[in-house]
Amino acid sequence: MNSRFIRGQRGVSPVIAVILMVAITVILAGVLYIWTAGLVSTSKSTGNAFGDLKPTSYGYNIEIRDVSSRMAVRSIIYVLYTDGGGVAEDDYTYPPYSDEDGKAMGNIEWIYGRNILVQGVNFTFQDNDFDGKISNGDTIQIKSVTNGGAAEPGYRFVLRYKPTGDLFMEVVLG
Repeated sequence: MNSRFIRGQRGVSPVIAVILMVAITVILAGVLYIWTAGLVSTSKSTGNAFGDLKPTSYGYNIEIRDVSSRMAVRSIIYVLYTDGGGVAEDDYTYPPYSDEDGKAMGNIEWIYGRNILVQGVNFTFQDNDFDGKISNGDTIQIKSVTNGGAAEPGYRFVLRYKPTGDLFMEVVLG
């Protein structure tokens, strides 16, 4: 047997060899994680909904339909934009949230189940299936200016997903 080892030379210490193997394994695991993380999407679509607008004796009724992703009421904010792009005032928008334009918004949770006929109430949300989520058949009631409320024809009623500000629903009052 022909041995090619050089006598008198020592190899790498066993401790150093183990440390090198662990370091190489950790680096390969990190590279594999970064590579596979790019293949998986973690973003959640906020979905959208549509609303059927119906004039009423107190103002407007919006029946929600075609909800693509049911959102919890507490995660939705609303805003009523004037036809000039400003925000109509509402007594129930405290504490105010702001979107990218700095406009005030209110939380749908605060107007949940309110009676639109009560003095000072300009918006209500009726959860028709009582599940705490915005779903088909739920309604939003908006009191018009002529009835002591905030809305006029041409205003835009918008629902947004609170964590991201993404648009969920928009209805032009007419």
